[in-house]
Amino acid sequence: MTADGRRADRGVVAFFDRTVRLWKHDVPIAVLAAVVVGALVRLVFAFTDNIVGPDEAAYLETGRNIWRGRGIVYRGNPQLHFPPLLPIVLGALAKVTPEPHHATVVLTFVTGVALVGVLGALAWRVAGRRAGVLAMWVAALSPGLSASVARGAGGSEAPYTFLVFAAALVAVGRGKWDEPPTLLRSFVVGLLVGAAYLVRPEGVVLVVAFGLILAVRAVAGRATGPVLTVGTARRVAALGFACAAGLLVMAAPYAAFLHSHSGQWELTAKSVDVNIDAWRDLARQDRAGRDTYLYALDRTGLSTRHKEYSLSALAKAHPRTYLGIVGENAKQLYKSLISLNTTAMPGWRVFALPLLPFALIALWHYRSRAPVLAVGGILGVSVATVLGFFVLNRYLAPAVAALAVLAGIGLARLSPKPRRWWVAIGLVASVCSLLTYFEGPHG
Repeated sequence: MTADGRRADRGVVAFFDRTVRLWKHDVPIAVLAAVVVGALVRLVFAFTDNIVGPDEAAYLETGRNIWRGRGIVYRGNPQLHFPPLLPIVLGALAKVTPEPHHATVVLTFVTGVALVGVLGALAWRVAGRRAGVLAMWVAALSPGLSASVARGAGGSEAPYTFLVFAAALVAVGRGKWDEPPTLLRSFVVGLLVGAAYLVRPEGVVLVVAFGLILAVRAVAGRATGPVLTVGTARRVAALGFACAAGLLVMAAPYAAFLHSHSGQWELTAKSVDVNIDAWRDLARQDRAGRDTYLYALDRTGLSTRHKEYSLSALAKAHPRTYLGIVGENAKQLYKSLISLNTTAMPGWRVFALPLLPFALIALWHYRSRAPVLAVGGILGVSVATVLGFFVLNRYLAPAVAALAVLAGIGLARLSPKPRRWWVAIGLVASVCSLLTYFEGPHG
C-alpha cells in the first residue's frame, strides 16, 4: 500500500473513531453526520411534497372525524379499509399544523429520520460500529426511504417501516442468543407489532418471526444445565403470552370494530376488489383500465357502487389469472429494484443496485444471527406482500430498509481498500438515484 493509501486509511479510521459529547453521551461524528445528511435529504423532499394522494386524504378525513367525536368514519360510512392508528395520529397533528397535509409531511419526516438510527443500531449489533455507520449512510441516501415515501405517498409507509424495525431492535436486544429477554421486552415487541398492524395490516405476521426470536433467546439464555426443562417451557410460554398481550392490546379493539360492521372475525377488510380483472389491471399499473371496472354503471344505470370481494377469495376462484398477477408483480418488482430509472441521470428507483450484492452476502454470511434473522423476516414479508398483491415503489420501504442494514454489514466485511471504493460507488449511485427524482415527471 502506498503512503497516500495509508494516510487515507488513517483518515477514515479517525473519522469513524472521533466522537462528540451530546447529552452526556459520546456520539461518533460519523453517526451524527449520517443523521444530519438523512434529515437534510428528507427535508428537501418534505418541502417538495405538495400532493395529497387518495390514501392520505382518507387518513386525514377519518382522523378529523375521530377527533370530532364522529367515530371511525369516512364519507359518512364506517372506515373499514384503513386501520385507525394513523388517522388518530394525523388528526392530532393536524390540529397544530397550518394545513392538514403538513401533518403527514411532519410524521413522515420524523419517522424517516428516526428510522436511520434504528437501522444503524441493528447493523451495529451484528458487525460493530463500522457496519452501523455504513448502514446509516446507505439508509440516509436511499431514495426508497426518502423520495418514494414522501412525494404523493399515502403517509403510512415511513411510520410503518419505523415501527417494524423498532420492534425488531427490541426483539433482538444486544443481538446475542444467550441474552434472555424479559417479559417487559416481549410485551413491548407485541405493542410495536400491534401498532404497525394498526398502520398497515400486513405487519401482524411479523409477530411470529419476532416471537420465535424471543423464544430461542429464552432457551439459549440458560447459562448452565439442560436447556429443555419445565422451567424453560414456562419461561417461553410466559414470554409468548406477554408478546401476545401487547399485540392484543392494539389489535383486539380494531378486530372487534371490523366484526361489528362486517359480521366476520378478520384482521383486515382492506384487501378487496370488484373483480379479478380489476386486480390484474392494478398489478399492471393500468389505473385507467381498472377504473373501467371500478366506476362502471351497475345494472340500474344509476350507481357505480359494486360489490367487493376479498383478494384471497378472488385468487381461489381464479387461480390461473392470479398466477398471471403474481408474474406481473414480479416484473414490476424487477423494474423497481433492479432496472435503471427512466431518466437522463443514471440511477435506481428505490435502492442503488451496486450495494445489493453486499446485502445478499451479509444475509447469507450472518444468517444465524438474531438481528439478521429479524431483518430477513421483514425483507421476506415485504417482498411476499407485494408479489402477492401489487407493487408500488412506496410499498417497498421495509425491503429497502432491510437491504440498507445488510448492505452496511456486507460493506464492513471488506478489507480497507476495496471497502473505500465500494462505499464511494454505492453512495454516489445513491445520490444519483436521489437526483433522478428532480427530473422529468419526478421533478
